[in-house]
Amino acid sequence: MRHASLVRGLYFLSDYEHAENEGELCLELLRHNNGQPFLPFLQRLAWSSQSRERISRDLHTLISCVGALQGLRVTFSSHSYDLVGPSEDDTHAMESTVRFISTHSPSLRELKFQWHGPPSTRRSELPLMRHLRSLDTYHSPTIVLGPLDIYALLTSTPLERMEVRVEGFFAETLPAAPLQALSLQEVGFMGMCIDLVGIMAYIHAPALKKITMGISDQNYMALSDFCTCVRRAASQSYSFRKLQVHISYCQSYPPMPRPAPIHMLWSDILRPCFALPELDTLKLELVSHRFALHMDDDDARLFAQAMPRLRIFYLHSSCAEARVPSPRALLHFATHCPLLEQLELVGLEGGPIPECNSAIAPSTPSQVHPLQWLWLTVARTPVEDPQRFIAYLLSLFPSVELGFVAQRSFNNPEAVTSWWGIRSGLTSSRRAQQQAIACSSVI
Repeated sequence: MRHASLVRGLYFLSDYEHAENEGELCLELLRHNNGQPFLPFLQRLAWSSQSRERISRDLHTLISCVGALQGLRVTFSSHSYDLVGPSEDDTHAMESTVRFISTHSPSLRELKFQWHGPPSTRRSELPLMRHLRSLDTYHSPTIVLGPLDIYALLTSTPLERMEVRVEGFFAETLPAAPLQALSLQEVGFMGMCIDLVGIMAYIHAPALKKITMGISDQNYMALSDFCTCVRRAASQSYSFRKLQVHISYCQSYPPMPRPAPIHMLWSDILRPCFALPELDTLKLELVSHRFALHMDDDDARLFAQAMPRLRIFYLHSSCAEARVPSPRALLHFATHCPLLEQLELVGLEGGPIPECNSAIAPSTPSQVHPLQWLWLTVARTPVEDPQRFIAYLLSLFPSVELGFVAQRSFNNPEAVTSWWGIRSGLTSSRRAQQQAIACSSVI
């Protein structure tokens, strides 16, 4: 108690079987402190438990023992969840906890909930936290927000960061005028693709810096909806820095038969809002075998020219029929993206390999290119000339490491061996260069 006023952050791991009774301990400390909060300056509290009874009892007690809490993270995953599935009692416990938090911590600025259970129909307490600036329920199946919930949150709180699951954002149910969210800087939405299309049309947030979207119905969505989803996000603001669209696996959907895939270039997904000069992170993922998204050399050039400030570029598609570019694509990224640090492509063809003396384009800055990682996940064809490719790669990116994850069933075994050889050869060549530089410095 003597040093309780110095505590600013506290983390409880309340195991459902072995933990002490935190609630009784808190009550005893309260009695010892004459009913006054014994952690008056605690700012951040994190609580993880596998028992809803402990959360309903002990977490509630502990919150009563602190002063003006600013940040709270609650993680609940029932021990029986994997055995018997979600329980309505889990949802009721979540509703009770949110209600208690909104009443006893009205000055809360950050709230993160990770709670497993059936979706709740009660979300009305969240907007009561009038000072809330960051809300993260992205990994909580229990909390799913609709248009009225989003409206209440954005009009009642100064939210700057929001990561949530959404539903019910169909075009015919939304007002014609978009909701102005002037303080929002980061958003993350998970839901069906058509709901993500709707919410990106519903919200206008000119200060956005980061957009993340997780699609839960990849086996059912239309490719046109995926394109519209990405384009709506890209058209939000030309000053935003990070755009990520990925697949969130939802095991409740049954497997679908595999018809002939629909073909499209990656660059066509972003048109017409293709020029994103301030973007520093682009991650697009589509793992459904229903869609074959291609990238050729011209496509790589278009991406590189449209996004000159990229630091992280990631494209991923699992369709076996998707085309991949040749090694010349790397030249476009070296020329037009001088800040690029991580480059992840579906794969590269084994050739043709450009000449090393023509690799560096005249417009490339004289400084060493900062690319650290080149990741590939598909090996279609063996490298035509391994030593020449290694020399070409090092002439573009002197510090690059090659990451290769051969985990797709449609990889060519001969090509896999060839690309693993490139990875080893690249490491050996760089080591030899470093030794040569060290020897020359000694001389």
